[in-house]
Amino acid sequence: MKGNGLVALLVVGLGVIGILVSAATEDSQCHRAEHPVIMYKEIAPWLHVFRAENAVDFSQLTFDPGQKELIAGA
Repeated sequence: MKGNGLVALLVVGLGVIGILVSAATEDSQCHRAEHPVIMYKEIAPWLHVFRAENAVDFSQLTFDPGQKELIAGA
């Protein structure tokens, strides 16, 4: 009976270690030095390109999440 208890304790202990290692791996993804690169083609369906004649710079950008808009001041 003691042998079965020891085996059960060992299996449970290894399971907990597996969970902790898995969680540590996921957390390490949050602290990567590299940021993902997103290609223009991937986000193109959600972009709207605008042009203002004779404008050389847009000084202020405001994001309106309620309207899902990015507002640029020239």
